[in-house]
Amino acid sequence: MDSGTAPAPLGGRRVLLVEDETLVAFLLQDVLEEQDCVVIGPAASLREALELVKADPAPDTAVIDLNLRGELSWPAIEVLARRGVPVVITSGYVGLDPAREAAAAAICWISG
Repeated sequence: MDSGTAPAPLGGRRVLLVEDETLVAFLLQDVLEEQDCVVIGPAASLREALELVKADPAPDTAVIDLNLRGELSWPAIEVLARRGVPVVITSGYVGLDPAREAAAAAICWISG
């Protein structure tokens, strides 16, 4: 980086990445690393995600796919929420669990 370039606003942030589609995971990892984030993962299964969300120190934030090979990632999202970690949910699925979606006030929902 030259002296005229401002540092990336996410520089140094530890971002947990949970995504089961390999190409999507690589793309997201590249984007995050271009912003100087430290990527934790990517985790491709709920089991892997649960291991990583309980680690210390907690990540600064997380980007999590809602559907991981047929398993919903809510258990991992809920652990992160209890730890005060902001979560961005990425998914093509909406309305699978409206009660959980409504309760996730601290979660940013990106659907597409």
